[in-house]
Order: sequence, then C-alpha cells, then structure tokens
Amino acid sequence: MSRSLPEVGKHRRIVVAAAVDTLGVGLFLPLSLYYFTVTTGLPVAGVGAATSAATLTALALAPVAGAATDRFGPRNIAVLSNVVTAAGFLAYPLVGGYASLFLAVFAVMAGDRMYYAAWPTLIAAIAGPGRLDAWYALMQAAGSGSLGLGALASGVFLAGSGSAPGSLDALVVVNAATSLASAVLTLSLPRRHLQRGRTAAADAVPRGGFRHVLRDRGFLRLLAGQALIATAWTLPSSFLSLYLVRSLDLPVWWVMAATCVNYLLLFVFQLPVTHLVRKQRRTRTMAIGAACFIVTSVLLALAAEVGRTAVLTMLIAAVVVYSVGEMLCVPAGNAAVAAHAPEAMRGSYMSVFQMTGAVAFGIAPVLVGALYEVGPRLVLLAVGVLVAAGGCTVLSSQRGLVTDR
Repeated sequence: MSRSLPEVGKHRRIVVAAAVDTLGVGLFLPLSLYYFTVTTGLPVAGVGAATSAATLTALALAPVAGAATDRFGPRNIAVLSNVVTAAGFLAYPLVGGYASLFLAVFAVMAGDRMYYAAWPTLIAAIAGPGRLDAWYALMQAAGSGSLGLGALASGVFLAGSGSAPGSLDALVVVNAATSLASAVLTLSLPRRHLQRGRTAAADAVPRGGFRHVLRDRGFLRLLAGQALIATAWTLPSSFLSLYLVRSLDLPVWWVMAATCVNYLLLFVFQLPVTHLVRKQRRTRTMAIGAACFIVTSVLLALAAEVGRTAVLTMLIAAVVVYSVGEMLCVPAGNAAVAAHAPEAMRGSYMSVFQMTGAVAFGIAPVLVGALYEVGPRLVLLAVGVLVAAGGCTVLSSQRGLVTDR
C-alpha cells in the first residue's frame, strides 16, 4: 500500500482554511478559563464547572453531527461548524452569569463536534488512493504550526496591551473572524473536487446509522484502544503545568516553552515521520506511538530524581518523545478509520472516533485531581498502564479492519 506525500494542488484552499481556523484557536485556547474569570467576576470553580458541563453536554451531539455529515456532505457541515463556533465566540463578551456562560460554551463545543465529524471526512473525500495517511499528516502539521503561531501572537499582543477585559475581548473577536474566514474558504471549494467516484459496492452499504457502527467489532476494538491511548493527552493538558511548577519548582514559562517545542516539532517533522512509517500497518504505527507515551511518562518521573541543571534535558527529551508519539498516532488513527468505514457512513464513524479525544480531555482534570495529591508519579503510572493496554487493544483490532486505502 503506497502512502506517498500528498500533492496539494487544487485542494490548497482546504489546507489554508484549516490553518486559518486553527490560528484563531491558538490565539484564545490557553486563555479560555482565565477569560471568564476576568470578564465576569465569577469564581474559578464555578467557571470550570459550567464549562465542563457545557463540554460534556455537547458530546451528545456527536451522533447527530456524524449523521448530518453523511447526509449533507462534509463540506457543508464543516462550513456550518465554523459558523456555529463563530456565533458562540461572539457571545462570549455578552456572558454575565452561569446560564449565559453555559450557552456560549455549548455553542462553541457544538461547533467542535461538527468540526471533528466533518473535517476528517472531508479530507478522506479529497485524498487520492493510498494517500490518507499523508493527508492527515499534512493537516496535523499545518494545524500544529497555526496553533503555535496563534499562541505566540496572543502572548505578544497581551504583553503589549495587558490582560484587561477589552484586550481579551479583542482576541475573542479575532478568533470568531478566523472561523468565518475558514467557512468562506471551505465553501469556495468546487464541488467537482469532492467527487469520490463511488463504487457499486459503496452504494450498496446500508445506512444503518449508529447501530451499524456499534455492531462493527473491528472498529470497536480500535475505538477502545484509541480511547485508552488518548489518556496520554492528560499529560500536556492538565498534568504538566502542575508537575513542573508545583513538584519540580520550575517557573511557569517552562510550561509554555514545552508547549511551543511540541507544536514546532509537529509542524517540522510530522510529514517526514509519516512518510518514514508508510509501509507499516496503521495499528502497529499507533502501538509504537503508544510506546512513546509510556517512555514519556518514565522520563517525566525520572525528572524528579535529577539535579536542577539536568531537568531541562530530561524535559526536552520527554517532549520530543511525546511529540513523536503524536506524529505516529494521530494520522494513523484517522487513516485507519477512514479506510475501514463504509464510504456512506464515514462521517458517523469519524464522529464516534473523534469523541475519544474529547472524552480524554474531559476526564483529565478528574484523573489528575484524584491522583496528583496522592503522588504525581501515580498519575504517570496510571497513564502508562492505560496507554499500554490501549496499544495492545489497537493491535488486536487489525484482523477486523479494512485496510485497502
């Protein structure tokens, strides 16, 4: 199975649209909880609870987003996701209490669920034969570069203007504008570029909805394995800042530096790494990525045992290994689902698969909060054990998957 690097050509607008959208996310994502505490005066605990409630409630829309993607086409739902997300962000400056906070965040998260059903399906629609992995790698690289650039631009802007509510509102408006710009770019893609050349076999696949998805044992094994591997996302999202600042007594800027290194590595090396493993089975690639996350956990645990001058070396090593794990797991996982799913139901499969990341981010505060006070290493041990189980489960799914794309 050939998985050479993609020729963007006529699909350049898709890459630009995704990069523009992700740029806005990078501008605001690190400030989301902080924003509402500054602009509303609500306590951090209340803001966190309302945000989590809205995020978890929006997860229920995943089946609807998947079915809509299959019914109306990935391009249309991708555009709608951008519009809904922009509307949610434009409501942020109007938030004054918990009810309006819930509704605004829910709108953004609803757009998020549509985005993660539509965009991977859209990429599968434009990818040529044997190029799924390369296309998903390209989108991962472009997204990481935009996230990093957005975070950098946000930091420079706030350093110059301060963190007053007006400055934060300006970032929210720019974020909404990037979503709308992405919608326009996506809508401008000619329909003829999305013709997938359906086969009679593809047309014959019954639209069984999510009952069909939930009866697909090979996919469910892959899904379970990915859900376990995704617990590794708790390391950068919830654990790293606590561990570096509270346990290792390092300045908070180390957290931002580690995040920027991660984005930079993904941007520069994602395509070469995907090309390097192009002949491997996708499930095996994901398992190797899981092994990288286990090594990351070990390196972070060892960082508490070395002198202060050696901590930086240990941290950089952990970030590098973690980044390689991401480069291996993310494109291979998306490509495995896109290749396996019946074409008529690809949106439904993708929406379910993409929920694993959302659930991982949802449980991260709970997992870290429950285990960290007992001991930071307990968090690392839990992540390592769960990721190892996920890698084994993913490998066991190989025999039940379709791999001809």
